[in-house]
Order: sequence, then structure tokens, then C-alpha cells
Amino acid sequence: MAIKLADLLNESISAYNKLSNSDKEYLGQLMHDKKSYDDDGGPGGDGLKNAFKYYSEKSPKVYRGIYEYEYKKLKKLKVGDSFESQSYLSFSESLKVAEEFADWDTIISAQNLTGFCYWKYMVANMKELKKKDPEEFDYIDGQYAIESAEEEKEWIFPTNIKFKIVSRVKSRGYTIIEIKQI
Repeated sequence: MAIKLADLLNESISAYNKLSNSDKEYLGQLMHDKKSYDDDGGPGGDGLKNAFKYYSEKSPKVYRGIYEYEYKKLKKLKVGDSFESQSYLSFSESLKVAEEFADWDTIISAQNLTGFCYWKYMVANMKELKKKDPEEFDYIDGQYAIESAEEEKEWIFPTNIKFKIVSRVKSRGYTIIEIKQI
């Protein structure tokens, strides 16, 4: 029997009820302000920590276009070398989205990482808001939030994950660095 996305979202909503309103507000702001990932001291700063605590799951294959500081670090490493993340990491289920963020023509790819499926959370949260308060849903352009989440298919992973470089391949004009969690 095939599992439908709608069924998965409906089942997962109860897990999101474990998040406080402050947590949910914080997570909602991440859609617009990724720099807030590391602001654990401000209002709602525990939002990601609580999301990981109450709702972590294994990811499918995910991709990350990397920034300059990551590129400088990774270009020195070889297959078999390991490294540790120092901050929260955002990946996408979509290679196309990762390509849009790949400033240095380099993409990280991984699967089976334990993290928070942010896009499913946003879709479920917006659908719940639409039922409870349609005016607020319209005011914040909830339909756009749903469409954006479904397009980006973003996952967020916690800090201090140790990774090993499994391979480096050239594909579609990019260097794709396959990593695995160790």
C-alpha cells in the first residue's frame, strides 16, 4: 500500500504540537532569515533544538550548495577525510535548489542524516493555520509559504555532526562531494 504525502503530514502534526508557540514563531521566521539558525539565545531560540528533540527523522538524499567558507575548508580535504559541522546546516531534497545556492560550483550530497524536515513542518503548519484562522493565513500569504516549502524541500540538521567524505564527482558542471554521517 502506497503512503500518501497528505497522510504523512496529518500524522506528523501531533509531533508539532509539542512545540511551543515561541518555537513555532521562531521556525516560521527561518523561512525568511537563515542567519537566525545560530541565534539560540533570543526569543524562540530553542525552536530548532526542540524540533530536533521532538521530531527528528532520517533524510532521503539531500543536497547543499556551499558558501565560500565551506568551499575553502572542503577543497583541502580528500576522500576518506572527515570534518565536523560547526553550525546548523540546511539541505534540500532538490538538486536544482542546491545548484542555486552553489556559489563555488560545489555541492554536498548525503542521505540518511538525522534531522528536521523543515518543509513538511511548514506545509503542515500553514495548512493548520488555514483551518484555524483563514484571515491570518491570507494575511501572511500562507499559500506562498506552502508553495515555497514544497519547492525548496528543506531539511535542517543540528550542529556538531561528524562527516566523512565518500566521493567527489563532476556532474552537471558541479563538483558533488558525497558525504556520510559518522
